[in-house]
Amino acid sequence: MLGKLIKHEFLVDGKFFGPSYLVMLVLALLGRLTTWLSTRQNISASASFGAAKVLQGLASFISLLYGIAFVALIFMTIIFLVNRFYKNFFTDEGYLMLTLPTHPRDLVFSKLLNYFIWVFFSSVVSIGSLWISMSSSEQFNRSLSRFWDTLTDSTGFLGQEIHAQIGVPGWGFALELFFAYLVWSVQFVLICYFSIAFGQLRAKNHKVLGGVLSFLVFTILFQVIISLYAKLANNFTVWFHGGAVVQAVIWFLVLLLAIIAALEYWATCRIMSRNVNLD
Repeated sequence: MLGKLIKHEFLVDGKFFGPSYLVMLVLALLGRLTTWLSTRQNISASASFGAAKVLQGLASFISLLYGIAFVALIFMTIIFLVNRFYKNFFTDEGYLMLTLPTHPRDLVFSKLLNYFIWVFFSSVVSIGSLWISMSSSEQFNRSLSRFWDTLTDSTGFLGQEIHAQIGVPGWGFALELFFAYLVWSVQFVLICYFSIAFGQLRAKNHKVLGGVLSFLVFTILFQVIISLYAKLANNFTVWFHGGAVVQAVIWFLVLLLAIIAALEYWATCRIMSRNVNLD
């Protein structure tokens, strides 16, 4: 049943994201083409003054549209997927979804997994479209090359400094930070889900407002917990020195985020199984 839920979610979400990705790639291609045409000396010389201005204006306009679409795709991916969770379980659709022969934990997990699948696809499309749009720029290529060299050169100055201070290779430290970011991302999605589930209990006639207010309250509470942990971790790094302390701080942070995420997951599933308000 879990596999069917994930497949269904993927296909339904694809009806929104498929056209969105196509628009992004088309705008990137058009932007690169118009920019290339407007910067060719031989084309500018052979075209009339008015035509050259129109071509430059078109290139600027398409670049503006692409920039708006780029930012919109990043935010709309998050908003769309969180809104899907609300609509599926806490509106009229909930009468169908919550009567399926499966446990709420499977419903929440299918939503969570599809969230990260589409965030990954959106990131790939965004980066790919950016490369299509700007790969003809020498400055962009140089910046990309320097970034890649810094990321992969574990024997360089940055890698040696990380290894000396922390005791792990630069690439290993980068993987640790990525894993911590991944756990934080899971926690962020689950706090959104929990806020929606909790908000519909406290604001039965204004579920969206209740979800938003709950999200703000729980986010502030989360920030307080992280701030207290950061203060405690700072004391440890002052009292004790060495890479082992830094490693312990990072992995205890990951553990703390994982515990918070697990509690949010459990609370969301419990509310969905016992206290759903579909009036």
